[in-house]
Amino acid sequence: MSNDTFNLVIFEDEQFSNLLPLVYWRDVSQLRCGALTLSEQICCTCKNESPILFMREVLRAISLENEFGQVAQQVTSKGWTLFVNARALLLDPIELGDIPNVGMSQDDIAYIWADETLSQSLSAETCLNSDQLNQAVKSLEKSSTPIEMIKYPWDLVRLNPKAIQHQWSKLSRPSQAKRVYEGAYLMESDNINFGLGTVVMPGAVLDATNGPIITGENVLIKPNATLEGPLYIGDETIINPNAIIRSCSFGPVCRVGGEVSSSILQGYANKQHDGFLGHSYLGQWTNLGAATTTSNLKNTYGTVRVPINGTLIDSGEIFVGLTMGDFAKSGINTTFATGSVVGLASHVFSQQIPAQFTGSFRWITDTDQTNADVDKVLATAKIMMQRRGIEMSSAQEQLFRQIAASASQFEA
Repeated sequence: MSNDTFNLVIFEDEQFSNLLPLVYWRDVSQLRCGALTLSEQICCTCKNESPILFMREVLRAISLENEFGQVAQQVTSKGWTLFVNARALLLDPIELGDIPNVGMSQDDIAYIWADETLSQSLSAETCLNSDQLNQAVKSLEKSSTPIEMIKYPWDLVRLNPKAIQHQWSKLSRPSQAKRVYEGAYLMESDNINFGLGTVVMPGAVLDATNGPIITGENVLIKPNATLEGPLYIGDETIINPNAIIRSCSFGPVCRVGGEVSSSILQGYANKQHDGFLGHSYLGQWTNLGAATTTSNLKNTYGTVRVPINGTLIDSGEIFVGLTMGDFAKSGINTTFATGSVVGLASHVFSQQIPAQFTGSFRWITDTDQTNADVDKVLATAKIMMQRRGIEMSSAQEQLFRQIAASASQFEA
């Protein structure tokens, strides 16, 4: 079916809270997996670049500034509508079948194929209430779908290599490096694609033996860095000298050094220095101090339990590192335990291993654990954004303060 015959809605559901603290500052569909965000992948697969976005009311003002999609509370357009869950990693086209029907990925509603009457009866608020959503589709035919659903932050990390491999197979652009210096070494160069303006300096080794390597535009890979695919490096990101990078995705304007393995940086994140980051997800405007190190494996090799909204969840994974919310920071020589979570805008400056869970807007030192001064943290956030040439908007400042006032409801 061609994209001009149906509307596309990407909707958040009630399970967004299991992806906190990563989704305080964005709707679920803006999370990164591979070279694309979840919403970008949905749009590519559905061949529709003008989605309608259903999300929490608190996020609508900043989402309107993103110039992506149409933020709305209901569908007003005529015709059929495909509702896709924002937590769906939609790599392959959906076999839609008869209208209306519901695609179920185990217990999750992955998509709803709706006629005009049903589509105009569903709202952003309905989708965010599981009881209301289930009632709305109760009488519809349901079928099982193989769509992978993102339930927790570690799912994004686990599925990241698969996403990069799939996105590589759809890539059709010519490689456009500005310069690959003599002395740089490309292994399996047919599996490497450089965006416009990318520079690779002498001594860098790019190994695409186990998966493709893709860069955005104006990426700089400095001397003696070692990069192993599958790997995506976003626009204007800099890989520091002697960095060791394996199986990661970095969004735009990141600064990356030391050893980073199987991790995702949403974008505008600083991990400049030595220290190990493994099986982790860092939000935007995060900064890891020199020699910050994460544990991603228990000494017992058992599955990792992770604190999600006050409850320890067995991830079922042997490898889980750090989940860090936007604007959070660590000090020099900070060490994080396996499966640690740090909330939005918290500052951890402790030579002792901090608790596995640090809520949002916290100030953690060896001698003190207090709530951070919101005005001071906000001032720091603005400075960090200005250093990358971005001014915090009034809508973003309002959201920042709203999160400070309301995060405790999820972090008991």
